[in-house]
Amino acid sequence: MVSVSLSAQSDTVRIARQVKAGCDYLFKPGNDKKDLDSAHYFFGQALLLSRSIGSDKWINECLIWQGSCYLEENRHDSGKACFQEAIDYYHRRGDIPGEARTWYLLGYCISTQDPRLAPEKANCLEYAYRLYRSIGDSANALKSLKAAADAHLYEPNLDLAERELLTVAASYKAIHFADIHYTYDLLRVVADLKGDLVKEVFYATEMVRSLDSAKMKNRDDTVFLGSLYGNAGVTYASAAMWDRALTFARKGWKAAQVTDSDDEYFGKMSALCQDLVRNDSAREALRFVLAAIRQRKPSSAFQEARIATSLGTCYQALGQLKKAERQFLKGARILNIDRRFRKDPGYAQAGQEMFLSIGNFFLLTHEYGKADFYAQRLPSNYTYLINLGQRARIQLFRSRVDSAMGRYHSALQHFATYQQMNDSLFGIQKTIQLQELQMKYALDKKDNDIHLQAANIQLLKKENELQQMQAGRSRNLRNMMTIALLFLVLLVGMVYNRYRVKQQRNRQLELKKDEITAKNQQLEHLLQENEWLLQEVHHRVKNNLQTVTSLLTSQMESAEKGPAVDAIRESRQRIEAIAIIHQRLYNSNNFSSIMMPAYVADLVEHLREAFRPGPRIIFSLDIEPVALDISAALPAALILNEAISNALKHAFPGEMPGTISVHISRVSAGKVLLEVSDDGIGFSEKAVISSKSFGIRLIKGLVSDISGESQIINGNGTTVRVLFCINSNYGT
Repeated sequence: MVSVSLSAQSDTVRIARQVKAGCDYLFKPGNDKKDLDSAHYFFGQALLLSRSIGSDKWINECLIWQGSCYLEENRHDSGKACFQEAIDYYHRRGDIPGEARTWYLLGYCISTQDPRLAPEKANCLEYAYRLYRSIGDSANALKSLKAAADAHLYEPNLDLAERELLTVAASYKAIHFADIHYTYDLLRVVADLKGDLVKEVFYATEMVRSLDSAKMKNRDDTVFLGSLYGNAGVTYASAAMWDRALTFARKGWKAAQVTDSDDEYFGKMSALCQDLVRNDSAREALRFVLAAIRQRKPSSAFQEARIATSLGTCYQALGQLKKAERQFLKGARILNIDRRFRKDPGYAQAGQEMFLSIGNFFLLTHEYGKADFYAQRLPSNYTYLINLGQRARIQLFRSRVDSAMGRYHSALQHFATYQQMNDSLFGIQKTIQLQELQMKYALDKKDNDIHLQAANIQLLKKENELQQMQAGRSRNLRNMMTIALLFLVLLVGMVYNRYRVKQQRNRQLELKKDEITAKNQQLEHLLQENEWLLQEVHHRVKNNLQTVTSLLTSQMESAEKGPAVDAIRESRQRIEAIAIIHQRLYNSNNFSSIMMPAYVADLVEHLREAFRPGPRIIFSLDIEPVALDISAALPAALILNEAISNALKHAFPGEMPGTISVHISRVSAGKVLLEVSDDGIGFSEKAVISSKSFGIRLIKGLVSDISGESQIINGNGTTVRVLFCINSNYGT
């Protein structure tokens, strides 16, 4: 079981590593096929391993990542199938959070490049919203609804998007949600696409207020929130609030410099360049663009086109028309080759802006044929993502080109459309509303300045008070330092005196320490000698007992068979049992106690050799690791010797087979149970009670010596059971 568990843990670690490797390739900038192929490989390996170990959690995670990879490649059906397998699993299990999360991720990953997929994207996100609402998960429900509203922009269904975003904003305001600025930014986009400049400015201003109070938790927050500042700058430029537009364009550029996205970097560069030129700072704009392209090189043709048109705009504003023409033509050539803005809605408005700048340049230089050429090249797709202000500028440009080319009827039509759009943007009522917004913004700014000025005055007062306090503290500090210095001199004298006294004490302590060390060494030497002597005593006792045993053996061999020989043999065995104890003592490092498991094994082996019962009698030893003090070990050894010898002599007559069991255990903290049993013929209780044999009397006497209790039980053989007390320091 342990090996299986460890193997499963190892497999899940491998799966996690493969998923991470796949994500590293998936999230690389751009859509390089090699990167996506590598991501597919790692996700596929992780999925195979997940299926092999039957991990439902990792199977579904791998399916989601594999599906994300397919959708990144615009392989919509394959990607959706992966997500659907995970969705079906969660639906069968009734796992609503898991199902809602998977619907949300599917909707999030569906591309917006194909407008036909926008309804499906929105449906997935709205379904996730309903699932989250059903379980009371408000945070994820609102996040899903906001994402669904974003998808509706690409349908386009601006009214539905606005209603959903207003619902999200109201809920966020009710709970004081910190990141409401993202919702205001989407509402700003809706107002921009609807051509409602007043609402667009209002939402941009609300977004800025939220941003000003937001706390940047990490680098990503700085990048994203800085990007929103740049978006506010674009709105203020649309409303001809040039100073404010420039302020927020600078904030957007500051954040773009730390982003990893080259599109974001060069997009914010282009926006700040346009605002600088509009504020009559063309030279500063040129220096800025040249510095920006030295700081980072473009990674796509579209970014090179942005650089070229930005430089062309700067040179045009500076009157360097030849340089401007070269840059505009370079940008036009790149746009004709890299047609991303015609395929990806995210680039549509930027592509139109660049073509419009190029066309207006040739209109300015009276090269009407070229201007007409670029008027015809203006992209006509994704017009629902182009704001009303830019559509109005395109109509004005086409009107001027048609007029210059003699197409007066078409020129009047374009101009009428321009007037209608411009009136919608800057009608009298909207102009008044914008002025009111500007005035409100100015008043808010003035109030903030007044509060800031009052705060500065209070700060100056506090600084003055602080300086006076510091001067007083300085005087007090000088006085205190003088007193402290005198005290320090006194303290040093006392410390030096204590130091001298301590040195004398230390010398005395060192002498005592040396004396104690010498005595300890003497004691250790004496202790070692004592141990050697004890070892020698036990050795000699064992040798003497061996000599006695040899004498008894000689006596036994010279005597005639009979009771005398049996008595000598039994005495010899008892002496050998004691000799084994002394042998154990001098062979170990512990001269005060005997470990019973090893001793019993030696005793049984000795008795087996003495009686030679052969294989017919089996010994079963169950000895716990009990150590006995020598005062208890000697009686216990003799009891064992008597009990086992009696079993070998009397329990199995003839060739009768059997088993002799020896059991020693600690039954409580201070008591030990010793038990010798056999499955032999046994003997009558009356014989035991009336027995005058020396062996039984010896056992009872030994039991009495160690303050124990004995039982001799007859039944299915004979059992000798002894329960005796030991001191706490005997056993381990």
